[in-house]
Amino acid sequence: MRRHLVVGILIFCASFWAFGDALYLTDGTKLEGTIQTETSENITIKTSLVTLTIPQYRIQKIEKDKGGLAEPESTDSEGKTTFEQAEELYHEGKVQAALPLYEKALQEDPNNSDAARRMSEIRDKTLNRIRREGAEGIKALSEQDVILSVARRADTALKQPARGSTLVAPLAPLALPPAIPPASTVSPSNEMPSLPPINLENLAPPQPTPSQVGIGLAPLVPETSPPIINIAPQPPITAAPSTGAATSPFVAAGKTPVNVAANVQASAPAPSAEISSAGVPESEFRAATITRFEWPDKDPSTCKQKILKFLDTLLAGNFNAVIFQVRGQADVFYPSPYEPWAAAIGGKDPGFDPLQFAIDEAHARGLEFHAYINPYPVWQNANPPEHSTPEHPYWLHYATQGADNWACYDNQGNIMKVSASGDSYLFFSPGNPAVSAYARMVIMDIVKRYDVDGIHFDRIRYPGPQYSFDAVSKSRYAGDGNPDNLSWEKWQCDQVTRMLNDIYGEVMSVKPKVKITCSVWGIYDKTRIPQYDRFSSGIHEYYQDSLEWLKQGVVDSICPMIYWDIPDPKPNYDDLAKFFLQNAAGRHVYCYNHINNPKQWPPEEYLAQVSICRQLGGFGNVAFSSGGIERRQIAPYYRQAIYPKPVPVAPMPWKAAPQTGIIIGKALRRDNGEPIMDAWIKVEGQNRTWLSSADGFFAILNLPPSDNYKLFISKKNVGDAASSAITVEAGKATPIEVRL
Repeated sequence: MRRHLVVGILIFCASFWAFGDALYLTDGTKLEGTIQTETSENITIKTSLVTLTIPQYRIQKIEKDKGGLAEPESTDSEGKTTFEQAEELYHEGKVQAALPLYEKALQEDPNNSDAARRMSEIRDKTLNRIRREGAEGIKALSEQDVILSVARRADTALKQPARGSTLVAPLAPLALPPAIPPASTVSPSNEMPSLPPINLENLAPPQPTPSQVGIGLAPLVPETSPPIINIAPQPPITAAPSTGAATSPFVAAGKTPVNVAANVQASAPAPSAEISSAGVPESEFRAATITRFEWPDKDPSTCKQKILKFLDTLLAGNFNAVIFQVRGQADVFYPSPYEPWAAAIGGKDPGFDPLQFAIDEAHARGLEFHAYINPYPVWQNANPPEHSTPEHPYWLHYATQGADNWACYDNQGNIMKVSASGDSYLFFSPGNPAVSAYARMVIMDIVKRYDVDGIHFDRIRYPGPQYSFDAVSKSRYAGDGNPDNLSWEKWQCDQVTRMLNDIYGEVMSVKPKVKITCSVWGIYDKTRIPQYDRFSSGIHEYYQDSLEWLKQGVVDSICPMIYWDIPDPKPNYDDLAKFFLQNAAGRHVYCYNHINNPKQWPPEEYLAQVSICRQLGGFGNVAFSSGGIERRQIAPYYRQAIYPKPVPVAPMPWKAAPQTGIIIGKALRRDNGEPIMDAWIKVEGQNRTWLSSADGFFAILNLPPSDNYKLFISKKNVGDAASSAITVEAGKATPIEVRL
């Protein structure tokens, strides 16, 4: 965070104000300031924040004596973001040109997990080839400078002092061709006073031998890690190291258990401190994600091998649940009557059902399976998807006009574009009930056809504070869609909450044991935690009122994406975990542990984070991601130190022994049976107003058992009605139909 903050400030300043001289670097960065010295090898430039010595080979162009206000740097002529440009180059096979753009995208947005994942993927492929072919093999590669650059950055973290113990032995230099200059980095600081000159050339770390190359995506710049917090000492136990073979005692009934072979490496560092069995709960949610960036391949056998590898890794680490992505950008990884096969697997039937395969293999290992879905994103590239059967929703509801257009618009009436969104996706508008009804239909298709243990949502929010001023949202806000006269900001929060309410109600009416969980912004409300007002937060910038979801019972758990470590500077993991766990409203909160973090935190950091959540009464954690655990080979550390014994998933009392019931229904027109949108539904004796969705569906949750509920339903210019007595039983959904 510290690194990216300074580099981001440099880029921001260089984009809008010219200080005198300008340097354009080969990675696309522009630096402005005063050139102090210039030699055949280096140029030293003093910016407003720091003095940098930059090798000549990194400089693409020099402009001297630039004064006054400079034009802001823009995206390319097609309006593409830095990340989009990198993706385009990557898919064209131009990895060498793409890599610095991924770095720049991560500098622009430290939370751009897509850029981090792609860099990690590039690095893995590079290091795998290094392992296979050694230094001699590298010489034959056409993009050896990429390999050198990635390998150097990747091992920066391994050269740093670990927190509390030495994790990795000193690395020997890797004998690589001398023709390519070393990668260079910038050392940042949170201090605003001027800093001593930094020689970028000298910061390139020495290289490991092929057998010593580290695992995982390392920091983009070196940084000495501060000390980890002290976890209260506990009586020790002996944790046997992993043998590479593991089975779970929690295999679902009727499933064949899997014995993980020795292909799961046990080379993680030993824990620096032993923990006691008393510190490990008898049950807790131990999940990790498997994203759509980690396993898909156009070769079906490779897909299966990767899925099995990640599931085996989780079992080896004593995890008990997996969050497996099946829908990312309105294309899917299972046969769907509504949406096309995902582009990541070639956009066609791979010859097997990845969702069913993953469910079967997860259950065979005793792992809960949660289907991971992005409900609002529709596409992730300025270039539209290919036409398909079924047709991609982009063509049906984004690249169209009139009532069928569900896109987000800004307050100037401009349709959302990737380059202007502040996000790497195009979004459908959460304020359009047609979007909610469609997402619910897709989700119910999964719930009805597959034996999932849960549905997990990510990006369940608005794309940014400038959205969405689409025609439907504006009309509904000023009319029947705003029965409580909420402010614009609160109304937008309410749209996401209402969608979750309806999804929860319909899922419970079909499979009441299925859990609904959501990944949420790691800072809920920046105004409620001291010293956090300068950060973005879920409720202010993304209209994501995750605590209200817990209060209303429209989710079973939220998973805050606390992608920061414990020590200062802020944000701090412990501050944020404490806030969420103290506001759980009787539901579960599973805080994330960012295994894929580019800073390469040592495993002790994750032990400390999990321990904090346990001490605060948490019910579990989620690791992001399985790919990071496998790449860094830390499953054995999880098994030794974090999860030293297998335990079942923490029970949810409101699901195991429910005390309330649900009413679900549809509001239809009496004359033609068409659904009524935004009909007002009230329960006698309650002040709240529910709304019917675009398909007429509504759900009223958390009703104590009674045989005397009465509903009042109305719609302007259509009619009104009152129901007869309705019976609600605990743990059940009572269906009704209303015609006006």
